[in-house]
Order: sequence, then structure tokens, then C-alpha cells
Amino acid sequence: MARTMTVDFYRVDVTGGHDFQRLLADVYALPPEERNRTGSSSPIRLQEYTHNGDILEGDMLKIRMDEVPLKASLHGSTRFIDLNDDEGIGEETAFYYYVPWRVLLLQRNRHAVSASAFTWYFNHGGPIIELVPILRSDILQRLARMTVMRKLDVKIAGVENAEIFRGEGHGVGAIIDLKEAFSAPNVSVSVSMGRRRGSLLVDNVRETISGLLRVLGYGDRRLKKLAVEAQEDYTHSPELLDILKSRILEEIEIDPTADRRLPYDRRKDALREVFTRRRTELRQMFG
Repeated sequence: MARTMTVDFYRVDVTGGHDFQRLLADVYALPPEERNRTGSSSPIRLQEYTHNGDILEGDMLKIRMDEVPLKASLHGSTRFIDLNDDEGIGEETAFYYYVPWRVLLLQRNRHAVSASAFTWYFNHGGPIIELVPILRSDILQRLARMTVMRKLDVKIAGVENAEIFRGEGHGVGAIIDLKEAFSAPNVSVSVSMGRRRGSLLVDNVRETISGLLRVLGYGDRRLKKLAVEAQEDYTHSPELLDILKSRILEEIEIDPTADRRLPYDRRKDALREVFTRRRTELRQMFG
């Protein structure tokens, strides 16, 4: 039975004059054991990497060393999976990077390497890359036309480490300050003009949206709502733009192998196909 693979699209911002292409090559040149990096959870490793012209492809591996699952049958029996001390359960995340547009496609796998883990891995020696989710081109065009911002709604839930929100603009900082002032795990903020004619400060609204999108690039699932009500001018009716639901993603069906796996070759082909689906749209935005 075919399985659905979800793919997220990001723009890679590289800081400090670094080259993401060179960074990938340098990491992959290390022996496998030296490519392992361990933070607060399981080791992560760049397992596969190829460079073909403007296209970089690879596979990230998360090695679960604890909470190893049981082998279970439908008839009720269970068995431990026999592993050596230096072995764990490998969870895979494929990626595809198009150099000219700095566009990264990342397989979504909640058991494996998330976007936040991906950035952490390559930022091991300090901030180098930042992943910014890509919005659909129609939403970007509509947002760019909006000169009157009537309302901004933001909801953040279960934030433990607020530091990832710092430095992402005054609007984002103000929301986090409010959360911390009341020691509240959740915060919902709605700022609007109400019935008064006029607009919120457009630049501040755009800055807040951009900052929260960068936070999403860390894989932060605690951002629950990001929406803006805006209009082109006072002769147009307001439109509600749901930013969270406007990110580019693709789903593709993949047939597993006889051993019920989705091998890297099949996932790699799937990423190539979904890039082709969105190539024209991405060219219009970044080409």
C-alpha cells in the first residue's frame, strides 16, 4: 500500500559569508562517526550526500539509542530488537536543495530530523543557516498589495524556550514580553483598528509576520495562529490571510519496498518530482 510523504519548502538564509554547499561537502567529507552530532536527544548524522550541478541532495539520519520499540506480531507476540551497544533505530529525512534559488525541500518525518534539528546540526559551530518557510506566491502577491492592515491575530502555546523568538522584530518581542510578564504558557494577541478608520503600522505588521515565519523555520510547532486582515486601500473590502495555512507543502504517494521501507532512492525521486511541480512558481519568486 502506498504511503504519503509530506514535503516542506524553505528558503535558506546563510549568514557570515558562509556557503551552504561548501558546508554540506565539508561535513560529508568527515568519517561517519565524526559526522554524528548529539544534542539533548538522539545523535544526528548526514548519512547521504550528492552534488550534481545546481542540485544538492542528501539524507539525514536520527539514531534513536533509547526507547527502542518492540517487534510485535498481529497475533499478540512481542520480542525485543537485539541491538549492540553502539546501535540504535535509524529514522531518515531526505532533502533536496536548489542552489541558485536557495530553496530547500525537506521531508517531513516527526520521528526523525525536523527543520529545527536540521538547522541545529549545521549550525553546530555557531549560527550559519536559517530556514524560512516559503509562502505560496499568490499569498505573497496579495500581502504585497495590502496597504491597509486592519487586524493581526497571533496565538502561541506551550513556549518553554522563548529565546528563539528574541531578535525577530519588535512585534514578536512584545508578544513574548507579554507572555513572560504573566508567566503564561500560552498567549493570544489580537491587535486591530476595530471600527475606526485607518491602519495598523504596516511595516510593523510585516516585520512581525516575517519574524514569526523565521521562528517557524526552527520547526516551532507552538505557533498556533498567524493571520492578518488587510485591504489594498479603503475602496476595497478587507481580506483575511491565514499565513500558517499559506506555506508551500506537497504530498506525494510512494510505494514501499517488500520489507515495508521507504528507501532513500524512492524518497529522493519523490523530492525531485515535487520540486518539478512547484518549479514555475518558485522561479517566479526567486529566479
